[in-house]
Amino acid sequence: MRFLKNKRLIAGVVIVLAIVAMAMWPESIEVSSAKVVQGPMQVTVDEDGETRVRDKFVVSAPVADACSASSSNPVMP
Repeated sequence: MRFLKNKRLIAGVVIVLAIVAMAMWPESIEVSSAKVVQGPMQVTVDEDGETRVRDKFVVSAPVADACSASSSNPVMP
């Protein structure tokens, strides 16, 4: 393979790939941090909530059987 013997071409490809990798590398961002302590949790949410219904479901139970309570046993198990 002739192109593998050309050291300048290989060096150029490596340099271009390194530049592309550096350009695509994610930048670091500054974050805030705090010391963790154990104690009661004190968090409040002071915003109005909004309910969004995506799917509606009908929940029902079969009622084909008749349910009868015996008058001789007032307490059902």
